[in-house]
Amino acid sequence: VADSVTQSVEIEAPVEAVRLPAAEVHYNRYSVLAARNLPRASYQWSPSSMITGVTSVANPSVRLTRPQEFLIEISFPSGCKTTDSLLVTIKDDELDVPNAFSPNGDGIHDTWVIPYLEVYPENVVEVYNRHGQLVYRAKGYPAPWNGTFKGSPLPVGTYYYIIDLKGGRKKMSGSITILR
Repeated sequence: VADSVTQSVEIEAPVEAVRLPAAEVHYNRYSVLAARNLPRASYQWSPSSMITGVTSVANPSVRLTRPQEFLIEISFPSGCKTTDSLLVTIKDDELDVPNAFSPNGDGIHDTWVIPYLEVYPENVVEVYNRHGQLVYRAKGYPAPWNGTFKGSPLPVGTYYYIIDLKGGRKKMSGSITILR
């Protein structure tokens, strides 16, 4: 009588390392990165100091102020590993600046709120009237502008702004309309 043992062995094909297409994120804003979605894989991102949460997920969060190259170590249950890379660059940010507000006391759009301006703490915001007179200036934009000049409401109309984000970034300019 001969004894025999049969065992099935599943062999995984090696997964080649890839350089993922570069990702672009906004300066100092939370963003989610993405690794390849591979079945049964586990992930480890490095440098881990640049990840704002868990580093062992396929899609970690980051908040970057400079470009960063990430390495993603991908491991499989078989013990095989591969390491992908991902270059993350910073967008040459232009803020999405609202072009109108209505300081009429109804509690809706009563001030000129500029989303994400706070991530540029050295910013300088200037607003001019149609004659080129400076009617508003703030460093760091501590509170949204309420459409006044020297404590008095400005008339309905179009005004012109310059926003200097500092740090070598291009100045932004455009128009802002006061409605009532």
